[in-house]
Amino acid sequence: MRYHDIEGALISGIDGGGRDRLYVFSSGGLHKIGRSKRVRKRLADIRSMSSMPVKVSAVGPRGTGTAEAAVHKAMAAFRHHGEWFDIWDHGAFMDLHVSLYSALEHALLFCEGY
Repeated sequence: MRYHDIEGALISGIDGGGRDRLYVFSSGGLHKIGRSKRVRKRLADIRSMSSMPVKVSAVGPRGTGTAEAAVHKAMAAFRHHGEWFDIWDHGAFMDLHVSLYSALEHALLFCEGY
C-alpha cells in the first residue's frame, strides 16, 4: 500500500465529527504536534505554507488542549519552534510515542517509511 493511500484512509477515518484530534505532522526532519477538529484542512493549510513536503505521522482518536499540552511538555527538550519539535533519534521518537499514548490512551501511528 502506498503512503498516500494510508494517509488518506487514516484522515478520512477520523476527520469531522466536531471533535478535536491530536496529530503529528512531519516535514524536513521536524514534527508538528497539534490538534484540530478538521485534520485534513489543517494538513492542507500547512502544506500550502511549507516549502517542503508534509506527511502525517500520527493522528489520535481525540485531542483535548490538556492532552496537547501534556505532549508538548513531555517533548519540551526537543522543541524547535512553536509546535514544531526536532525529534531526531530513536529514543526521542519513542518518547513521543509514549507521550501520545499517555495523553490519549492510544494513537493511530505510522511512520514515513510506510
